[in-house]
Amino acid sequence: NIFLLSPLILVLLALRPRFRSWKKVLLATFAMSLTIEVGQVILDLLIDANRVFELDDLWTNTLGGLVALGVYRLLVKLIQTHSKE
Repeated sequence: NIFLLSPLILVLLALRPRFRSWKKVLLATFAMSLTIEVGQVILDLLIDANRVFELDDLWTNTLGGLVALGVYRLLVKLIQTHSKE
């Protein structure tokens, strides 16, 4: 689950410069993960989809957003270093 939202967060970081603080990444990833988990509960209530709200999923998805931020910052540094050479 750590890598579930990472690709989406990487795209957001690349496209939205204002989004590049850890607080915004944390909040956005938490909100996305919470939406997924609440959606699973609603599906279970409506059509008995056998889905449950998992707190572990919520925090691991959120952690994945912070991992994506770290990867993004590392990639930016690598690109800047190689472009100077």
